[in-house]
Amino acid sequence: MRVNWRIVLNIRTKPWRESGLYPQRQPLHHPSALSASLPESTLTPSEMSTPPLITLAPEGDVILDICDSPAPSDNTELPHAQYRVASQVLCAASPVFRTMFSKTSPFEEAASLHNPSRTMPIIVKLEDDSVAFEVVLNILHLRNWQVEKQPALPMLLEIAKITDKYQLYESLMFVIDSWYTIIKESNATLPDKVTLAWAFRYEELFSETTREILKSMSYIGGRYQWSDSTTVRNLSECLPECLNSKRCGDPRTLLC
Repeated sequence: MRVNWRIVLNIRTKPWRESGLYPQRQPLHHPSALSASLPESTLTPSEMSTPPLITLAPEGDVILDICDSPAPSDNTELPHAQYRVASQVLCAASPVFRTMFSKTSPFEEAASLHNPSRTMPIIVKLEDDSVAFEVVLNILHLRNWQVEKQPALPMLLEIAKITDKYQLYESLMFVIDSWYTIIKESNATLPDKVTLAWAFRYEELFSETTREILKSMSYIGGRYQWSDSTTVRNLSECLPECLNSKRCGDPRTLLC
């Protein structure tokens, strides 16, 4: 889903996340990506309420306060951190951030950022996986020595969601290309592989994987339907619609 940013001029000044322009997607839940290996916290509730501040740009004008939104009825403590970053870097890398922070933006974040009386970085809250977002921010701020060359599959899945959500493919292209072999040769499930192939624009891998997925789908009443409930939970529900929209001739000979 891509947001039509042309309607931004008709929106009154308000926080970006409350404007209705925030990309709405079906959540792709990968619990294993939420840093399960982190040691159990021994901090008090008051100490845990203040996330650590990680400085990626010493003179950065924005602090991103990032914590993933919890799943319903999930009391698991999620990674939470703040990152001091440069708005110019974010705007150059992402049209989503450019819309949020540009001088002509009608959003409250832009008004605060460009306020002549501002003396401190503004704080912007985002609901994303903070550990994966740190990887992305390190790449964008040219801190490549901080980026693992072969990230684990759960981490790549979270980075894929961030890449698609903030339209970062072009800015991350060279790093994404270096991950292709890792993903293609991994033991990832078909739903995970097609998610990665879609977000990272691996056309050949997407075509191969969707062919395999079609074998586990039933063609009923002129439409493809899921036959595996596990696949439904792990894969974005937009994929069957995508396949149906591209269907032609015999469904078993469909090429994506």
